Amino acid sequence: MSRRKLILLISSCCAAALLLALVFLLFNNFSKGLTSETVYTLTLSSEELEITDKNVKCVLSATLTPKNDKAVLEYSSSNDSIITFDESGVVTAVKSGVAAAVVQTAIDGKKYEAICMVIVDIGENVSDIEDGGNLEQDPGPPVPAIPEPVIDSDGFLSSDNLMEYNIYNNDAVAWIYVPGTNINLPVAQKTSFTDREFYLDHGFNLYPKFSGSAFLDYRCHIKDKRRVLDQQTVVFGHARGTDIFDQLEKVTLRKSWFENESNRYIYLNTLLESTVWQVYACYYTNFDIAENQIAATTPNFLLPESVVNEKYSSAEIVDATSKGTLFTLQQDANEFRLYAATWRSRMETTDSRYSPFYKTLFTRDYGITDPIETDKIITLITCADANSNVRYVVQAKLIKTRERVPLE
Repeated sequence: MSRRKLILLISSCCAAALLLALVFLLFNNFSKGLTSETVYTLTLSSEELEITDKNVKCVLSATLTPKNDKAVLEYSSSNDSIITFDESGVVTAVKSGVAAAVVQTAIDGKKYEAICMVIVDIGENVSDIEDGGNLEQDPGPPVPAIPEPVIDSDGFLSSDNLMEYNIYNNDAVAWIYVPGTNINLPVAQKTSFTDREFYLDHGFNLYPKFSGSAFLDYRCHIKDKRRVLDQQTVVFGHARGTDIFDQLEKVTLRKSWFENESNRYIYLNTLLESTVWQVYACYYTNFDIAENQIAATTPNFLLPESVVNEKYSSAEIVDATSKGTLFTLQQDANEFRLYAATWRSRMETTDSRYSPFYKTLFTRDYGITDPIETDKIITLITCADANSNVRYVVQAKLIKTRERVPLE
């Protein structure tokens, strides 16, 4: 074979090989295109919905992208006692509360889900009032007025009526305000174990009250010291009725509340000081788990007596005891930080009534670091449901204090 023919043969073989390689690549890519998994998205026409009239029917439309005629959409409510959500996308309010309208489907073994947070605010639930036996109760004598909240130029709440409430009833020891909600009210405290929950169902006039009053844990020292000295200031309040902590869950769950940064504060005034706290957590937690309840309701995490005796002199211990502040020497900073900074580990994830909100609450960025050993926190607690031991919790970190300006 001549050299020229050999070169032509080699060139032809190379060209054929290149052509085959090109065909293979094109076929391979085409095959991948035919067999690649389609990625779907499932959405509802609204992420949040508020219902204030029980007789109004609201409709949510579900959209699957890209369209798949074989997909079967399933509609459900996370809590049928709050709302129902039928296959036509109609949301019907049952009673006041918070629930999720959920639509789901499964395609090729993969699940897709979309939720809409539904806040039902249609007033008191008569059945709940009847269960409490308070439908016709005597409200008793009037209590002092509640002024509109005013934040002064230094960023403190300057408009409370705590002094007058304290004169009216010396159990009134603090005033709390949460922006964006109707929580702007006095806070009571009983300091004995026996009476610790008196204000759960009583007003400041000492008469029975269906929604009760906001009140401090009996172990907090605000009534005694008139200022914040505890590692954790714990405030309880009912979510039933239309006042106290009725809006704690309903409002702070909302995207609109969270996205307004000026809302993410708690203002607490005592008789001697004004304090400002920045919210760092909102979540559901199950108090059937002892650790969860301890973490949220313990004002001070205490060192063993032997450690306190090693850490402080006898003179320091005697002096603190005489002043009633021994608990400040006993505070275990490491134990406090362990509980305060690990709140995500105590979020409720198993109850279908609250699990739809888990991801949203877990991933919120409040723009503030979790508490450290030297911080103080405030914890607001309310019932998430009358039929379970799940609680809704809002926590904030103390960022500034000021001695109270005497009233003129």
